Amino acid sequence: MNLVLVRDDELLAPDQARLRGDRARHLLDTLGVEVGQCLKAGRPDGPRGVARVLRISEDAVDLALQLDRDPEPAPDVDLLLALPRPKVLGRIIEHAVALGVGRMVLIRSWRVEKSYFQTDLLRPDRLRALIHAGLEMAGCTRVPEVIVAPRFRPFVEDRLDEAFGRGNPRWLLDAQATETLLQCARQPADRSCLAIGPEGGFIEFERNLLLEHGFELASLGERVLRVETAATLGLGVIHLAKKSGAAL
Repeated sequence: MNLVLVRDDELLAPDQARLRGDRARHLLDTLGVEVGQCLKAGRPDGPRGVARVLRISEDAVDLALQLDRDPEPAPDVDLLLALPRPKVLGRIIEHAVALGVGRMVLIRSWRVEKSYFQTDLLRPDRLRALIHAGLEMAGCTRVPEVIVAPRFRPFVEDRLDEAFGRGNPRWLLDAQATETLLQCARQPADRSCLAIGPEGGFIEFERNLLLEHGFELASLGERVLRVETAATLGLGVIHLAKKSGAAL
């Protein structure tokens, strides 16, 4: 935890908060906080600043908040992800949020089992917890939007431009692509979108439909990667390329 993201239910007053349970234990047992110590803090989609430890009890930590800095700019990279196995989904969401995504679409494809959409991780409270964990790791407060799309073709044909905007570069990871994602991501753009298929990849129809709607193939090299690895590496490459520009 590199930033304490104070939730609504933890506020005692506009400038005070009380953390209980696992969150308090993390501050006490893992970070070893003491009274008077200052921590980085912020509010979801809100300001950032510092939190000073006021009081410590057996199961709670009280904080005085001074949040006087604007939130960081929203990430300009979006992710279209074929919904992975629940065992992997939680880690991908946390990692993607920590790396920085503005919007994440979790979509059904032919190789995605329908039962995956019944996972508790897609409940609003569980999703919120995963997102907040990623933000606290990154030290950020901008909350990305997560869209669950249980039907592939209707989303791509009817909602893709609404979700990711028109005219922005879109890349579909494919090991057989002639250009690398690093080469593609060097081009200047206000926003960009990365699409990652399921284990085994998108079927030909899905792949072609994405290509018809503005996606271009890009690779992370010749090796076949797990979805979790591809998502983390792909987002990292895009952010690094955007930051470094043509000099990369």
